[in-house]
Amino acid sequence: DGYRLAVHIEPQGIRILTRGGHDWTHRFPAIEQAARALGPATMIIDGEAVLLDEEGRSDFGLLQRSLGASGKKTGSRASDAILYAFDLIYL
Repeated sequence: DGYRLAVHIEPQGIRILTRGGHDWTHRFPAIEQAARALGPATMIIDGEAVLLDEEGRSDFGLLQRSLGASGKKTGSRASDAILYAFDLIYL
């Protein structure tokens, strides 16, 4: 379980948007960096950002805490999140 995102890759830069249209690029730097490696083509990727626990399972609570949802600090960071891509919406 994670956050559904649309990753917009354009010559002007990368934008990572939530389903509600919020720009969360700054919250997922590893996904932004990986998206840069896919350029220079313009594309939109639909996927889900997840954070994996020590056993390699997605952990939504861990992801929420890493983004500061609970106010508690954890050893994980949202920068450790990965994107499971579902669709290439535009190329």
